[in-house]
Amino acid sequence: MLGSVIGPALTCTALGTVMPVSLLRFLLVRGAQVRLLAPPGPGDRRALTLCASPCLPLAVTITTIGVDRKVLGGGRAAALVGAAMVAVLILPLLASRLRGGGRRKERASASSAESQAW
Repeated sequence: MLGSVIGPALTCTALGTVMPVSLLRFLLVRGAQVRLLAPPGPGDRRALTLCASPCLPLAVTITTIGVDRKVLGGGRAAALVGAAMVAVLILPLLASRLRGGGRRKERASASSAESQAW
């Protein structure tokens, strides 16, 4: 019964696997549409996908409704909210690293060229 409401991928027996599966789902469900509609540019598109994927308010709202209707257990709801919190912390950092990685190299080469110019 729980599997038909939440989905077969989240009906795992160990709650420890809910977090990685949830992070992957956040990326697939929320990030895929952004990746398809984003302007061209490989680094920009990946960074925008990662920035758009966190959905903490949505996860909190959905798990609250699920717990109130007794469709979702408290442990699984906490794991889903925890996954959303991790997504909010980590995915934007990864996006900034993807976006800023090329710029650091350009700055480093520009600064080394300037120092050798005189």
